[in-house]
Amino acid sequence: MKHEDITKPWIRQKLGWEVRENDQVVLEIIGENMGNMGSVFLLTCGQNSCVVKFSLDDGTEWSELMLKTDSSGREFESYNFLSSVSVTPLLYHYEAGESGALFLEDLTNGEVANFSEGMTYKQTMLAVKSLAFLHSRSAEVSSHGDKAPKPWLYTCKSDDLIEAFELGFKYARSTFEAELQGCLRRLLVEQVLGTNIRQVLAEAHHEAKLSAICHGDMWSNNIIFQEKKSGSVNALLIDWQYTMWGNPLSDLALLMFSSVGPKDRIEWFETVLSEYHTALIEYHPTLRESEYKLVDCRSDYARASAYAVLTIFSNLDGMLMAAGESGKHDFVRRLNHMLEGSVPHHGCSKLFSAQVTPQPRLSFGKDSQVPPYLSPKSGLRGSPITNGN
Repeated sequence: MKHEDITKPWIRQKLGWEVRENDQVVLEIIGENMGNMGSVFLLTCGQNSCVVKFSLDDGTEWSELMLKTDSSGREFESYNFLSSVSVTPLLYHYEAGESGALFLEDLTNGEVANFSEGMTYKQTMLAVKSLAFLHSRSAEVSSHGDKAPKPWLYTCKSDDLIEAFELGFKYARSTFEAELQGCLRRLLVEQVLGTNIRQVLAEAHHEAKLSAICHGDMWSNNIIFQEKKSGSVNALLIDWQYTMWGNPLSDLALLMFSSVGPKDRIEWFETVLSEYHTALIEYHPTLRESEYKLVDCRSDYARASAYAVLTIFSNLDGMLMAAGESGKHDFVRRLNHMLEGSVPHHGCSKLFSAQVTPQPRLSFGKDSQVPPYLSPKSGLRGSPITNGN
């Protein structure tokens, strides 16, 4: 699909918007091609607006891989399937094909965390609640992470996912040589990039006690915090190219390692894990605490940590770009802290064992009120339009 294809007749037919004669069709770019993501535009016509995400089509290796693996189609399936989960923007329309496009709810009035500084405590806990609710909709105990319930979901054994890691590592080597020499210890970087990817994925996902639909690329730039008229804030998850079936704690581990400052990650860890576990049990329709204890949650988090480190390095160029020149120092400090605490060895990781200081506990108990936007019965989200054929 090309920009010029989005005309007023097309908008009337595909999006169902009321379009007046004087209305102008305006496409304003809000995100350039970055890593494996295509350009993102804000489409406005009259009183209506939405975000348009075009497939990556710039002739690079990432572009060829995204086309080969039907990344845009997987993202469409993810938004469509998760439309009732209330932690994603609404999907209005999908144009399939090599130059496909997703038309999504306009969240440009929302806020994205400052990646270089790291997420705040409030932002972290909002994201934790959204992740717990997302995972609670599909989580199963003792369901191996290599048997996905939907054909479009990646698993730890998916060749296309392995290929994405390998290509990400190729870019990471170039990024390290060009921009991070002298900033990171070469030996540790080489250990990460030389890790047995298949083995790490298998250990992180196949052996986990809990399996669920996972976002797969959970860092702060893929979270939009949107304030509602009521004053409550939603943490909505975007960019679902790597949706997979596996260990749900991989999303939490990736978020904590990539997007929370080192000091905060250590100090908040026990509280974050406890609140995630409590919310997961609270939101899940049948899962009991006796079936999935906090110690199981901790074990699955530890199991996923090596995978989180690998995922960060597979997107090193994108994260460095997000940090910007002014935030490079803070991001490098986060990488060094992560590397010093997680030393890969034959596809495994020795996890950091720092002393943690719990923060004041937030209420997720049976007597507390579930935020309306996380309630499956709230009815606050509209029905998506998915007639993209």
